[in-house]
Order: sequence, then structure tokens, then C-alpha cells
Amino acid sequence: KFINKTFLIDNKIKNKSPGFNVISLFKITKSGEIITVDRGWIPLKGKREHIVENYKYLNDQKIADKEQELSGYIYPIEKSYTIGKISVNKSWPRLLQAISFDEIKASIIEKNLFISGLVFRLDRSSNFGFDREWKIIFMDSKKHLGYAFQWFSMAVALIVLVILFLMRKKSEQK
Repeated sequence: KFINKTFLIDNKIKNKSPGFNVISLFKITKSGEIITVDRGWIPLKGKREHIVENYKYLNDQKIADKEQELSGYIYPIEKSYTIGKISVNKSWPRLLQAISFDEIKASIIEKNLFISGLVFRLDRSSNFGFDREWKIIFMDSKKHLGYAFQWFSMAVALIVLVILFLMRKKSEQK
């Protein structure tokens, strides 16, 4: 069953429009474990100051009323880095700057049953989902090597320029 607590992950852009990923908690019937479920993307409605009022319907969808079978896939998430606070508000739906398993865990009673470090992404056929066009960005090793070469070259150029500058300064002092 879904747990009726919704998190909105801020700063998600799709088709040049700002919006949020809708994150809900799901309690597995047999084990009692609680997982994080990404229900998809929704566009920003109105002003940021009115997020609670504009997205109140997310808490009124009655998603916690019945047992459901989910289909999708598990997506591992590493710790996100943000500037400032992770949690922007304490009401529901709760606006977060990034997925924070510590923040999500703190919002539930059964903390020892919460599984951190992964998000279950709903597939297109699942109920209570939104825009779920998951795009996986693949970067091969050539791209990483290109970036490494670029930064190494810039570091070498900077060192050469500093040495030339210091040599010129020293020769002017004589």
C-alpha cells in the first residue's frame, strides 16, 4: 500500500518547463518494508509560494486506501549535494531540493523498515503515476577521458603561465 505522504523533488525540467518529480512511500505487504517510489513528473502550477495549495490534490488521491501491485524498476540513488536546506517546507506535500533518504526516513514512524539508497520508478502502466518518460543518460569512457584530458591540459597551461610570469618578474627585478 502507498503511504499518504508525498514529496515533490524540485528543479526538474522537462520540455523546457519547470516541475517536480512526485515521490511517494510504499509499504510492501509481506515484509512491511517501506520503499521510495518515483511516480513521475508534474509541471509547476502557479507560484512557488503556493505549492501546498496547488498540489494538495496529491494527498487526496486515496492512494493509501487499497493494496496495489507495482511494476517498474529499481533505480539506485547516491547522496545528492545541494546548496542550502534539503527540505523547504514541513507541510504536505513536502518540497525537497533533492531526494534525501534521511529527510524521508525522519517523516515516518517505522524508521527501521525504511530502505534507503534506491528509488522504485513506476512504469507507464501503473496507477497513480504522472509523466514517466524515464531517460537514462549514457556516457561512455571516451567522453570521460576527453573531459580528463581537457582539465589536465588546462592545469598544465596554467602552470606554464605561472612559471613564465614568475621568471619575467624575477628578470625585471634585476
